[in-house]
This record gives sequence, structure tokens and C-alpha cells, in this order.
Amino acid sequence: MIRTILHRVCTLIIICCAGALYAETRHFRCKAVDPNGGAVIFTCSGSELRSGGKLVSAQIRYLLPNGKLFARETINYRKDRFSPDLAFIDDRDGRREMIEKTVSGFNLLFQDSAKGTPDAHRLKHNDGAIVALTVPGLPPFIEHNWKAFTAGEKIVFFCVFPLQRKLVRLRAQLEKTITFRKQPALLMRMQPENFVYRWFSDPVYLTFLVKSKRLVRYQGLHYVRDPRTGGGSIVDLTFVW
Repeated sequence: MIRTILHRVCTLIIICCAGALYAETRHFRCKAVDPNGGAVIFTCSGSELRSGGKLVSAQIRYLLPNGKLFARETINYRKDRFSPDLAFIDDRDGRREMIEKTVSGFNLLFQDSAKGTPDAHRLKHNDGAIVALTVPGLPPFIEHNWKAFTAGEKIVFFCVFPLQRKLVRLRAQLEKTITFRKQPALLMRMQPENFVYRWFSDPVYLTFLVKSKRLVRYQGLHYVRDPRTGGGSIVDLTFVW
């Protein structure tokens, strides 16, 4: 009996140690500034957990320009790296936004304040030829289609817009090759596939380093609410890994 218990304990320790050695945590920081006036809108600090080279989860803390924490975000890539579940909590008023990937689409849950009544919505989408993403799934999606992007191909996909309670069909394509922080990089342009939507909305630009394929700059409408107004934020967001 004792020998069996010891064997199981030793086996568990070996498995845990192997998992710890195999897992990798990468830390990052970001700064979002107003592209018009240059004022800092928010900063962030976070960590990204990978196991066997695959994304597992991420934790992000959003800070006001004075350094005060105002929001937290948890991202879970385990079920689907392109459509990870996420939970965003605004610590100032308790506002919550959650997205959960399901077999038939997405569950959205909103709560205007800590004492507010939860508001649930369902978006139907069957996985097929056109994949549906949540915003944190963009970097792994572009990395997965890297060869197509570098060849200049247009990639079409759906993206969840939780505040609008809908899926929007978008397209992304290589804009040009640039140098970012003295390193070769690719600038991607993302915008609605629909001509009318595209006409009335500005594109989002994403910059990825060629060597690491990491997102280092995001320019355009961001899903984090502008802490100054409570509405959508147009940002020039840069990352340091």
C-alpha cells in the first residue's frame, strides 16, 4: 500500500515537473495613445502562457495614465485559439463583458455594473469554410495564415463585435513591408468585407515582426472602452515583449 502511494506521488511530481518545464510564460506591456493628440489613453501589463508552443491563456491588467488599475481581462485559448473565451471586468463600476465559444456559435454576457442585471445574447455560427474569431484570436489566426498573407492573398473571416451583438465579415491583407524598431515587419490592413461597411469605417492596421510573427502595433478601433468617455476607443497601441 505504502509503496503504491509513494509510486503515485512520485509519478505525479514527475508529471507536474515535466509540465512546468514544458510550459512557457511570456510577459508583455502595452501603451495606447490617442492618434490625434498623442495623449496616453491607457497602458497594460500582462502574461501569456504557452504549452508545447501552443497558446493556453493570458491575463491582462489595464491601467489609467496615472497608474491606477481600471480593468482586468482573462483569455482562455484552450477550446479554440482563434475564438478564445474571454472575460473583461471594469473595476471602476463592475461592468462585465464575457464571450464564450460554443458548438453553434457564441454566448455573450453583459452586465452594466456590479449590481446590474446580466444581459445575455447568442450569436449563431457554424464552423465551416469561413472561421469566426474573437479579437484576441487575431494574432494566432494571422500566424496560422502567414504564408498566405506574405504572398499578398486576401483572407476573409468573421469577427465577434460584442457591443454591437453581431458577427461582422472582415478581410485582412498585406499592406506593405516596413521596418519597426529596426526590425523587418509586415503591416496588415483589416476592414469589413462589405463595401458599404468598408466605405463608412476606417481600417485597422496590425504590425507583425517578420522573425517572431508577434503583434507589436495595433492602430484603429479597439474593443477596450476609452476610460475617458466610456465609448469606443481609437488607439495607436504598441506592445513590448
